[in-house]
Amino acid sequence: MGQPFKSIQGCMDQAGYRFIGWDDGVVCGLGAVVKGRPLKDGTDALCFEPKGWLALKLYRIEVPTRKPRAA
Repeated sequence: MGQPFKSIQGCMDQAGYRFIGWDDGVVCGLGAVVKGRPLKDGTDALCFEPKGWLALKLYRIEVPTRKPRAA
């Protein structure tokens, strides 16, 4: 209660995702994750990546770079 970031991080960890929002080069909606509010463009989800080997390989194909989207 009162800590949406820890709650979201724990839930995502249990679902098989690790938090990478603090890593260099990661461009994600970190502010939304900390506040516990989803973003319409989905960039808050880019703060996490799958933990499993195969899932991570597929993720790297789907999300090859972590550069900001062109406006």
